[in-house]
Amino acid sequence: MQTRLILALIATQDITFLGWIPKIALALLGIDIPPSVVLGAGIRLPHRAHGVVIHPLTRIGANVTIYHNVTIGRADAHLQFSESSFEGFVLEDGVLIGAGAIVLGGKGVTTIGAGAIIGAGTVLAHSIGRGEIWAGNPAKLVGRRDADDA
Repeated sequence: MQTRLILALIATQDITFLGWIPKIALALLGIDIPPSVVLGAGIRLPHRAHGVVIHPLTRIGANVTIYHNVTIGRADAHLQFSESSFEGFVLEDGVLIGAGAIVLGGKGVTTIGAGAIIGAGTVLAHSIGRGEIWAGNPAKLVGRRDADDA
């Protein structure tokens, strides 16, 4: 129920008659998911998405799970956006990102392949393939999911 409320607030952030209310409500919940983020069907944000921060140039596929305190952002945030070669993020269908993970985008589009898992507390600074399981800081490939699971 709370996830549906959060998603409804995200979806309405740019509706003028509501003005600043959704943005303030999300900020009070510790959530920063701009309205430009494309959300696929069946997205799950357990634990009320507390502390989730997602870069505005992100496209999220269907049935993705993002746990609390996840950050998806640019690795070169010290540069002006016009100076950056970063082009955005794509989280394909069925991705799971564990609590406290940090996903940093570099050059071009950073893609997290379908069914991939990023473990809790992982710091990942590059694209990963379909069904791959990454964990640690820095992130290391620790396994793969079967094609049927991905």
